[in-house]
Amino acid sequence: LGFWQLDRAEQKRAWLEQQKLGLTAEVVRLSPATTEPPAALKFKRVEAQGRYDADHQFLLDNRISDGKVGYFVLTPFILEGSGKAVLVNRGWVPSGPDRTKLPDLRIRQMPALVKGRINSFPGVGIKLEGAETPAAGWPSTVQVANSDILSKRLGYPLFPFQIELDKDQPE
Repeated sequence: LGFWQLDRAEQKRAWLEQQKLGLTAEVVRLSPATTEPPAALKFKRVEAQGRYDADHQFLLDNRISDGKVGYFVLTPFILEGSGKAVLVNRGWVPSGPDRTKLPDLRIRQMPALVKGRINSFPGVGIKLEGAETPAAGWPSTVQVANSDILSKRLGYPLFPFQIELDKDQPE
C-alpha cells in the first residue's frame, strides 16, 4: 500500500508539472493544419478563430457541481476557412427536475475568437455499453465524449480534445 501511495504521489506531481508547463508555454493558435498529438497539447493555452455551430450542441450528462447534477455544454467551434471543428467546453449547467426538458443553450453564431485551455474530455469511472452514443435530436445528451462518434453525428471532423473556455470569455 505504501508503494502504491508513493507511486500515486509521483503521478500527481507529474500531472501538476504538466499543467504548469502547459500554462507557461506559448499560446497555441489552433488551425485545421494543427497536427500535434493531443498529449503534446494538453493543458496548453489556445486561441482559435471561427464560429460556433449553435444548432448542434452536446450535453455531457451526469456531471456533478456543488452537489447538484447537470451537464457540461460542449459546443462545436468550426475553425475559420475550414470544415474542421473543436468542441468547446462552455461550462456546467444544472439539469432541471424534469430531465426531458433540456436547458436553453442559445449562443451567437457570429465569427469569434475563443481562448482557453486544451484538455482531454472528462472521463468516467465505469463506462457502460452505449455511453458514447449521443441521443437523437439537438441538443444531444451523451454520457461519454468520443470525438470520432460525435464527429460522425455532426458530419464534419473534430479534434480529439476539447477547449475549456476561459471564464472571462463570452458565451
